[in-house]
Amino acid sequence: MTIIYYSTSPKQDEYDALRATRPETLLLSFALWRNKPLKELIEKIGYRPKSIIIDPGAITFKNGKISTGIYDIYDYYLGDGYSDEEAAKEILEWALNESYMADDSNIFYEYISYVHRNKRYIDQVLSFDQIGKADVSRYMYRLMRAMQLNPIPVFHYQSDFIYLDKYIEEGNELIALGGILMEPKILKRVEWINECMKRYPNQKFHVLGTQRKQIIDSSGGFYSCDGNSWKITAGYKRNRLPGQTKVQKAIEIIQNLQEVFPYEQ
Repeated sequence: MTIIYYSTSPKQDEYDALRATRPETLLLSFALWRNKPLKELIEKIGYRPKSIIIDPGAITFKNGKISTGIYDIYDYYLGDGYSDEEAAKEILEWALNESYMADDSNIFYEYISYVHRNKRYIDQVLSFDQIGKADVSRYMYRLMRAMQLNPIPVFHYQSDFIYLDKYIEEGNELIALGGILMEPKILKRVEWINECMKRYPNQKFHVLGTQRKQIIDSSGGFYSCDGNSWKITAGYKRNRLPGQTKVQKAIEIIQNLQEVFPYEQ
């Protein structure tokens, strides 16, 4: 049974819906949570989910045309011949230095700092990725791996399968499949997911950015996925009954998903 993760942002109506339904699996985008401690989330919803994944939010930064600084890191450390361990050690020193972070920073450093500051509330960490740049994404994964963060690597739609092969060879228990939202045709998304699963039928895959039952049912049962359709659908008044609030509709959608995809771990 596919595990559904519920993507959420720091908004009161979302807190209310989660508090009422208590889903055990949440995915949080760092791009949306970077200025909020995760302790606040737990206090607002009133319980500790069994699994919280933190995602860097690459697509949010990309859509907002916000530089993440990872190209500078990629060029500098690879260009100067640093080993992964040497680069990771130096980056960690900067990322965990509060004085430096207050004066000068980049998004990748912020992500690493955020993960360390909120590690009590984070169960799994997605590698910092760049959609369409498999080599840069892999280097960020290597650095986070050298930092002992045990990151979940992200393999993107239309990337060369040699990168997926490497993640498999390294023994990653879970691999995220990302970038499918850049493909408008649902059938092509499903075909690509199925190709990944066909190549590695015993591998656990997490599909980023979908809660579509059509994709889940057509993809042969990938391990897990996430999405925010529960709150987007609830946000449109045309989807609600007369007098039904956004929160009430969101609760209804989550409960329906929980019934179809019960959490089993």
